[in-house]
Amino acid sequence: MSFPLSPTNGQQATLNGIVYSYSTSTSAWTRINGSTLTYTAINLTSTTASTGTNTGALIVAGGAGIAGNLYVGNTIYSNGYAISTGTISSNNIPVMLNPSTSTFYQGIATTFTITNYDYFTTYSTTSTTGSASVSGNTITYTPSATGTNNLTVIGGINSRTVTFTVGQTSIVASYIVVAGGGGGGASYNAALRAGGGGGAGGFRSSVPGSPSGGGASAESQITLVRGTTYSITVGSGSSGGQGASGSSGFSAVRGNNSSIIGGSVSITSTGGGGGIGTGGTVCSSLYNGGSGGGSYYSNVSPGTGTSGQGFNGGGGSGDLTVGGGGGGAGSAGVYGSGPGTNAGGQGGAGVQSSITGSALYYAGGGGGSANCSVKSGGSSVGGNGNYYGTTAATNGAAYTGSGGGGAGAYTGSNLSGNGATGVVILSYPTYIGAPASTTGTPTVITTGSNYVYKWTGNGSITF
Repeated sequence: MSFPLSPTNGQQATLNGIVYSYSTSTSAWTRINGSTLTYTAINLTSTTASTGTNTGALIVAGGAGIAGNLYVGNTIYSNGYAISTGTISSNNIPVMLNPSTSTFYQGIATTFTITNYDYFTTYSTTSTTGSASVSGNTITYTPSATGTNNLTVIGGINSRTVTFTVGQTSIVASYIVVAGGGGGGASYNAALRAGGGGGAGGFRSSVPGSPSGGGASAESQITLVRGTTYSITVGSGSSGGQGASGSSGFSAVRGNNSSIIGGSVSITSTGGGGGIGTGGTVCSSLYNGGSGGGSYYSNVSPGTGTSGQGFNGGGGSGDLTVGGGGGGAGSAGVYGSGPGTNAGGQGGAGVQSSITGSALYYAGGGGGSANCSVKSGGSSVGGNGNYYGTTAATNGAAYTGSGGGGAGAYTGSNLSGNGATGVVILSYPTYIGAPASTTGTPTVITTGSNYVYKWTGNGSITF
């Protein structure tokens, strides 16, 4: 069928089911709006992709009314937002859900903002653990368990699921806290007088299966809380006593305390007792400590250790010629022997710990002075006592909290060994992640599934 050859103004004609009207002013046929073209099916074979409203195999300038189901083989977009059902990972949270943080912790509420809020009239949520609620375009979610969690937001029949990992709010940690060791005692340079070894700094440990000092079992592990700053204090060792010809002897003072303090955590180890020298001050506040300092004479009691931290020091001989060993975290200092053997007392043993991944000794007592043979410090970390006329006393091993060796009559100045600075070490699971901040430049070690932070000076840690 074709159009009439001599149409009049306003004349209508139907062609292939479409109604047209003729206008003499334009000399043209115009399709009348509202007319319908009916086909059983239209098959568009073009595979042109659509990236917007003006691209694709089918482009419609106006709206589209569809009476039946609509099947879409890929993503549906509305005003640039993907609104089809789908699951995404925590590394690619979509524009649809903007979290208030990139980290999630057990028991701490996190909010999500639905940025395309207007595209659904109502929302609901489900979650793997904990509770979630919706108010307007804000979701508040509080996970109740660690590990992988899912939060699903439902709008109409559409949904989005966000998967993320939830960490612990609290961190269970093991520690060793070792105080500074006591210096050795010294005598004046006459008549073969003696000096006792310095006591080891107090040794406290919560490493499962390893002991604390003084024969105690491991203490309970501590719980650190995110957002709390924990102050680390590392006690220095005390200087050894010093004697000279014609002078009085010197007793060393006690080493300094070490600690972890913050929130509900308060762990303090007591400094090691100073060794007592012949003619020096005899004062319990000087030679009692984490482990007790050794004495120079059988009638002068050695220092006592602190329960759960260390042992007592050893006493000297009855003739003032040999000193007792300082107490260690693992055993008491040995008493010096009198005439006949004239052997100073060995320093008390330290305690071995593998918290850093290596089996190391800490908190050995210093050896007492002798006039026949050198007496060593405990566990090879306590300082050695001097041997009259030939061998000087030595310091406790660095950063072990061990006691210094005692000094008796010795050619020149009679210098006893210094107590060693202590150490504070924390260990916690690697899945917790790195702390938010630390101070004091701790050494960081990874051993097995644990991070280990080791301080040899004052500092702090915050998760």
